[in-house]
Amino acid sequence: RGMKEKIEPVIRKVRDLFVKKGIKNVTMDDVASHLGISKKTLYTFFSDKDKLVEEVLFFHISEFNKIFMELAKQKMNAIEKLYKVSELVGQLIGSVPQVILNDLQKYHPEVLTRFVEFKRSHILYQVKRNIEEGIKEGLYRKNVDPEIASRSYLALSETLFDKTFFPKGKYKTGDVFNELFTYHIRGIASEKGLKHIDNYNKK
Repeated sequence: RGMKEKIEPVIRKVRDLFVKKGIKNVTMDDVASHLGISKKTLYTFFSDKDKLVEEVLFFHISEFNKIFMELAKQKMNAIEKLYKVSELVGQLIGSVPQVILNDLQKYHPEVLTRFVEFKRSHILYQVKRNIEEGIKEGLYRKNVDPEIASRSYLALSETLFDKTFFPKGKYKTGDVFNELFTYHIRGIASEKGLKHIDNYNKK
């Protein structure tokens, strides 16, 4: 735990540096001087730049995960939770700037693959859990398959940032997200659930 507390502020600072300059333009020398430590000390934390990039990305997701966990504890029905979870999912999917994604694809493809898998498994877990709760509460249809429904939700969410489907500047991200989300939630809702959705939207 001590090590984790020590490393967290380091990772935050490195993340800021990556966001500002992109990953490719930041060398391990830059990181060391930005942190005010020697390169030798830096290598005791991270064996190489690949490892550093991976740690930063996984830390980024774990921050979202903390918010997901807090949400899970709150006294809300599954539909209210899904609205909140979906806002977070939208933020999480769009939270890594395009320049950084391009750098990852070019210079750290394996890290990117692991990052995408990690992100997807976290989102799938949250959404699947929500669907199971909603079925128990009678707000989602009894015959919904949580595994397939959560995966189709994720597939829809990811098209949000796909320029082939939604060219930049032609559609507002918020509008697209609301449309996709409505499509999902109304598709899995029971009669009782649909009433809840209408009430929620009136608020």
